[in-house]
Amino acid sequence: MIGWKRAERLGRADATASPETNIHKGKLQEMDDAQAFEQFKQCTVKVLGVSPEQVTMEASFAEDLDADSLDIVELVMELEDSFGIKVEESELEGVDTVGAAYKLVKGKLA
Repeated sequence: MIGWKRAERLGRADATASPETNIHKGKLQEMDDAQAFEQFKQCTVKVLGVSPEQVTMEASFAEDLDADSLDIVELVMELEDSFGIKVEESELEGVDTVGAAYKLVKGKLA
């Protein structure tokens, strides 16, 4: 299933997700840190095809999760859809660990 926003961008009329199934930013702001990291982890597992145990704050995208630049772009798109945020390309500079990426996402929710 793809997110409804991504479905709109891709022109997919057959998308199974809807705005009602997407978590809205207001609800995410109420989310505690553990819940937010769990959602972040689920996105990472889905996009990168890694096990949940590999997704730790210290994990390096390149070295530990074997993610290349295209994988990172796909992950960012998934995180944007999942969390209802927008991440600019310039904000990704120096984000090479799960912890750094998670901090960026959490900052967008504050």
